[in-house]
Amino acid sequence: MQAARELEITDEKIFGRLTDSGFDLTQEAVLEAFLYFSGEGPARRVAAQLEEGGYVTYVDPSPPTRWLLEAVSRAVPTAEHIAAMGAALKSAARSNNGIYDGWWASEPPDEDAEPVPVESTAAELEAEPEPEAEPVDLQPEPAEAGASSSSSSAP
Repeated sequence: MQAARELEITDEKIFGRLTDSGFDLTQEAVLEAFLYFSGEGPARRVAAQLEEGGYVTYVDPSPPTRWLLEAVSRAVPTAEHIAAMGAALKSAARSNNGIYDGWWASEPPDEDAEPVPVESTAAELEAEPEPEAEPVDLQPEPAEAGASSSSSSAP
């Protein structure tokens, strides 16, 4: 059996890259963590657990044979928070034969809206009725007085 892959890019390297790019690590950020699984079932099980813990999750196929679980949260990315987050996500991934593959941070959007899972958005869109089209009258208009219906077919 192949040993679980260890992170190639450490938290310290990510902090360095964020700092080098001018990212303010003292402000709240959108934190995205990446976990991979061999099947959809384990990915969705872990997603449900993480959602109970306050994460917004996205599960998508990651060809050729893996499933990606992206877990999104908001927090100030302190070393302590990232270490605790990483430990919890590693444990959740390993308990379902998955791999925790690290994290990234980005500035939150300007609006105060919480991120909405794609599944909810799709369900909401399906629930909204489509606007009704203007009815089209397929009946021919009645002939005007004095017009004969055979006049259009006369040679």
